[in-house]
Formats: sequence, C-alpha cells, structure tokens
Amino acid sequence: MRLYAGIIPVDGRGRAALQQRDHKPGIENPGLLTAFGGLAEGAEGAADAALREATEELGLRLTSTALHPLLAHEQRMPGSEPTRCVIFRVVVPDAGELRTAEGAGVVVGVPAELRVRGDLTDTCRRAVEALHTWGTSRRG
Repeated sequence: MRLYAGIIPVDGRGRAALQQRDHKPGIENPGLLTAFGGLAEGAEGAADAALREATEELGLRLTSTALHPLLAHEQRMPGSEPTRCVIFRVVVPDAGELRTAEGAGVVVGVPAELRVRGDLTDTCRRAVEALHTWGTSRRG
C-alpha cells in the first residue's frame, strides 16, 4: 500500500493554506486543491515524508514536534493501488506569506470557507473538515 503524507499550514488567525495543483499532463488531481505533500520514499514513515515535503514544497524546516495529526484514512483511486493518506496540521506565523516551489500556487482561507469549495480533492476535503471541527471545538 502506498503512503501519502502531507501538511496543512494554519496561522494564528485560523487561516489555512492549500496547494493548487498544476495542470500538467499526467499529474494526479490537476488544478485541484490539496495538502502540501506527496508519496513517502523508501522506508519513510508519514512524519518523515511530511517533513521532507514541507521543505521541498514550501521551504519550511520543521521538526516532528511541529506536526499535529489531523487525518488518516485509506483511499483507492481508479487505476492505482490503495493509498494510506496521513495529513498533519502545522502552525505558521502567516499562511498568506507562504509560497510554493511546486504546483500552481497557494490558496489561503478559513476552513469554513474552504470546505464548501468544489475544487478540493477528497482527502483535502476530509482534512479541511477535520480542521474546521478542530477550530470550532477550540472556540466553543
């Protein structure tokens, strides 16, 4: 089974940053919004893969203590093997200042607004829902 690990950066104002995927031929989920992440390499676990991807895609140098589990689920996309998806929440000073080295760009918003968008991948939608629930429970 493949392992996908990703992060969703969140700032103190409750805004989350998502990656807008490229429209390149052959890319999975072209043009959709997703967490910043990718498939684990070699014997990497979810945390190590998420840390590597945070550095590669956003230039963030994080330690494992910065990773807060948000979502873990299994999915099967047509034509590929099952994938275990693990998403972490990470706190950043300002989600609006993030720039990505991969993908078409960064989309920033509060989870209540992001969760109703029609351009989220299934895993991203689940993670944004979990983030929305987490944020709501903190305020209530």
